Amino acid sequence: MLNISKTAKYALQALLFLARNKDRDLIKIDEISKKEKIPANYLRKIFQQLIKNRVVESVVGPKGGVRLPAPVRKISLARVIKIFDGEPSLSECSLFGTKKCPKLENCPINKECHSYGKNIWQKLKNFGIEDLLDEKK
Repeated sequence: MLNISKTAKYALQALLFLARNKDRDLIKIDEISKKEKIPANYLRKIFQQLIKNRVVESVVGPKGGVRLPAPVRKISLARVIKIFDGEPSLSECSLFGTKKCPKLENCPINKECHSYGKNIWQKLKNFGIEDLLDEKK
């Protein structure tokens, strides 16, 4: 169906941290690393990709850091996942991960899994980082 890498999960986790702290102008990557328990070097590499793909903004220098551009709602979960994992493959067996199964196209389980996978991917395209915030206080 849909497997998300640890890198994409960490990226989403870091973006959610930024969204929760959107009232602050800039946040250091090291702070996010400590608060979210993500290895700092790993997180810096993740942010390099997020900056390159214009998902986050970066300011260099002693008072620098990262922040989400406005509006945060436009940053879809699918967009972030796609940066790190690409689009999900729907051309292989959902159970065994093989493309060489001779029954792949006629397999009822595979058809059902692919249908769910397509639906999930579409929902992730329409679901933004801000939608993950629990602001119903």
